[in-house]
Amino acid sequence: MGLVKRQTFKGTVYSFIGVGLGFVTTGLLFPKLFTTEQNGLLKLLISYSVIFSQICTLGFNNVTTKFFPYFRNNDNGHNGFTVLLIIVQAIGYLFFIGLFFLSKDLIIDINQEKSHLFTLYVDYIIPVVFFMMFFGLLDHYSKMILKATRGIFISELLQRVLIFIAVLIFYIEVIDFDGFIISYLIAFSLPSLVLFGWLFLDKAFSLKPNFQLINKKMLYKMISVSLFSLLIGLSNVLIKNVDSIMIGSMVSLNATGVYAINCFFGILVSLPARTIQKVISSFYAESWKSNDRDQIKELYEKTSLNQFIIGLLLLLIIWVNSTHIYQILPVEYESGKYVILFIGMTNLLEMLAGGNSVIIGTSNYYKFNTLFIGLLFVLIVLTNLVFIPSYGITGAALASAISFFVYHFIKWLFLYKLFKFNPIGIKNLIILGIGVASYILVYYMPSVSIQLPYYIPVIITILIKSITIVCLYLIPIVILRISPIINAKLEEFWCLIRK
Repeated sequence: MGLVKRQTFKGTVYSFIGVGLGFVTTGLLFPKLFTTEQNGLLKLLISYSVIFSQICTLGFNNVTTKFFPYFRNNDNGHNGFTVLLIIVQAIGYLFFIGLFFLSKDLIIDINQEKSHLFTLYVDYIIPVVFFMMFFGLLDHYSKMILKATRGIFISELLQRVLIFIAVLIFYIEVIDFDGFIISYLIAFSLPSLVLFGWLFLDKAFSLKPNFQLINKKMLYKMISVSLFSLLIGLSNVLIKNVDSIMIGSMVSLNATGVYAINCFFGILVSLPARTIQKVISSFYAESWKSNDRDQIKELYEKTSLNQFIIGLLLLLIIWVNSTHIYQILPVEYESGKYVILFIGMTNLLEMLAGGNSVIIGTSNYYKFNTLFIGLLFVLIVLTNLVFIPSYGITGAALASAISFFVYHFIKWLFLYKLFKFNPIGIKNLIILGIGVASYILVYYMPSVSIQLPYYIPVIITILIKSITIVCLYLIPIVILRISPIINAKLEEFWCLIRK
């Protein structure tokens, strides 16, 4: 448990620094430097790349999570497990190449009318998919050898530094927009090489396989897990990207750009969860291996509670300052104001869920994740088809919120009925009450109205409201000792300041 806390803390620090850079680049500079159509192009290129890179994995990332404990051996490079990964990923990438050229005309036809600019750059997807796949492979392996923070550092911090550099050289007109597109995609590709070099220097893997460990029974289970995981993983990335793709084909590339920028603010709510889920997956796998349900239950409850506390605070900060954010952004982005709210609520549900998908996915009931994620995908598509024509990009965000609520309720019910796991209790209601009260008090605070150049009064207002809501929210939570972990971290921080 101590290792979980340390890696989660380090990963969260990297993520928060990275998100600061992301806020400057994606949240502020992208809307200022690029048109809504160009922002839509960036979103669609990454959305399609993420989907295809998931196909490349052939579901083997979850095989790594579930079966790596049987290969674990620091003395011989974990029995050359990486060779197995490389073989599977090579097959997956070759499959993608064939699939891409078979579906390329269809992708172009879907986007030709509403998102023509995207069709001019569609071939850029091919190299990006390779590096995304490669990074996913190495990142998953790093988690299993208990070095999860490396992938977090590279993807959350280094990648954003590279994007910031690309924006900077575009701003000073060293490169044009075509050059920026290449630089932007390199920023998504280079991290895989950095992580590979890091692992290589550490001698964290071996290229001498020991396939004797794989008997017929294990091979059958690996194939089974791989197939189900492929369906789950593909559905997962489709769910996270289908809204942007549907907006691009049903509305316009401009609308996709507005949606992408507003989504960025809503997705910030899930920042801590991304770090925590990367760290705890290996611990759930080890706990299931030893059938330690008490540890799983404890980790599930603590994860859910602390993620909810932090996630609600982030949502409150973002939403109470949303009006001021649009004073900084170009006026056309304000049409997506409620995208922030609904996407933020969707990500808060993810935080409250406490990694239930990981618990199910690392157990013997992993096949049910396929059913649940399939249901979510159907819900997302149907609700988007209903709400996008009437409400545009706000409808897409509302569709996500409704669909994820149903999805997480079903998974909560499943874990409760099967294992009596229930991370939600009276503490959540107390936290929610504190959050609502804090929001109401800060909402009616006046804005700074002094005459200063640029956006300084707006920035000062955002800072004052943010600090105020943090104090109003956290002080009661600390006094009531709702979360021992948060109290301990704040006490450590206070001691550090006093020194």
